[in-house]
Amino acid sequence: MNKIKEIEKGYRAAKDIYSQIDVDTDRAIEILEKIPISLHCWQGDDVSSFENSGDLSDSGLMVTGAYPGKACTADELRMDLDKALSLISGKHRLNLHAIYAETQGKKVYRNELRIKHFSNWINRIHIGLDFFDASINRVAAWVIGVLSMIKALLIALLEPIKQLKTFEKTGDFTSRLAMLEAIKTLPYGAVWNYYCLKSNVPIGVNWIREVKDYEKNNL
Repeated sequence: MNKIKEIEKGYRAAKDIYSQIDVDTDRAIEILEKIPISLHCWQGDDVSSFENSGDLSDSGLMVTGAYPGKACTADELRMDLDKALSLISGKHRLNLHAIYAETQGKKVYRNELRIKHFSNWINRIHIGLDFFDASINRVAAWVIGVLSMIKALLIALLEPIKQLKTFEKTGDFTSRLAMLEAIKTLPYGAVWNYYCLKSNVPIGVNWIREVKDYEKNNL
């Protein structure tokens, strides 16, 4: 059995298990696909920014490590972001600060910033992330952080909300607690793998190899 068939078989089994507690896994995936996560751009350059310079003009934050390969230009940062996004399921957005304006080396005060200074970026937010780690590969940090958020959303979408609400309304807290404990061991991993397969992104830890190759060739 090849890997794709194995994942599809696992998903069908998980789908059947979740259906027994009135959870529609197909619907959960459909909803998940439409939830954008906002990546914070400063993970890729240690918050060095481009303010008042065409390149990164400051040393940024070094308090959590100094892993090699920090982006040194806006183009490099966007390239790193593109790589991270290619390994993450779903369609997502980017969160920018004013310090990431591109002013072509000219001094521009923040109250004078205009849309044109961010024309090479996208700046929309839905669910925003804000973490920082320069002790590991920065592209990997993005991928790990965003995938963790998406997995948390999937786990939430796979909860038997109808049953839990019924237990709440009827005061059956024993059944509510028992259900919350029972769902902890349900095969959400099979649903996640299928979602990744459907999204055409690496499954499991296979993305790590791509990041290592990217690091070797570009960072």
